[in-house]
Formats: sequence, structure tokens, C-alpha cells
Amino acid sequence: MALYCCGVREQRPAGALTRVREDGMTTPAADAERRPAEVVHPGVHLREELEARNWTQRDLAAVMGRSPSVISAIIRGKMGISPRTAKELALALGTSAGYWRNLYARYLRWHH
Repeated sequence: MALYCCGVREQRPAGALTRVREDGMTTPAADAERRPAEVVHPGVHLREELEARNWTQRDLAAVMGRSPSVISAIIRGKMGISPRTAKELALALGTSAGYWRNLYARYLRWHH
């Protein structure tokens, strides 16, 4: 099962979300039963957002006034999210610039 939160994809085995203690209370599953989280590039989120809207990369590029190659590079994880790009994505997609900057900052901390 994949869970997303703030750009983090966490893999957990089915049924491993909670454990029932002897006193009947539930607690998070033991760390040994969980796989480490994976932080994905913001391009993964962007690709999913485009799919949900049934937009092409060219559609987004036109809305943002950018080259389709820029959108493609972000989606492929070859280009980061600059403050300018974050603002443009926010305006085009109805999100905040901080959302895209935070996704990219988290990705950089995880992978570098």
C-alpha cells in the first residue's frame, strides 16, 4: 500500500497500519514491519496532476507560457522547481507556490 503525504510515498504491508495492544488500544505498527519512506521528485506529482485533469504537457506549457521541453524535463525528474516555475505551476493548477517548492526541497534533502 502506498501512502502519500507531503511528497513522501511510504510503503507498508497490508494490515500494518496499526497493531492492537493487550489493553485493546491501537498503536502504529512496529518499525520492523514498515519499509522506509520514498521521497519522489515533484515531477511525479505533476504528471499525476496532469493525468487527473486530462491535460497534456503541451496544454500545461501553453497555460504557463513555457516550452513543452521544460514541462517534460520536470516530469522526467531532470529539472528542479525554481521559484519562478513554482509560481507558474501554482497559478496554472490552483495550488500554492510553496507546495511545489516544498516538494522539491524535500526531494533534495532526501536524495542529496
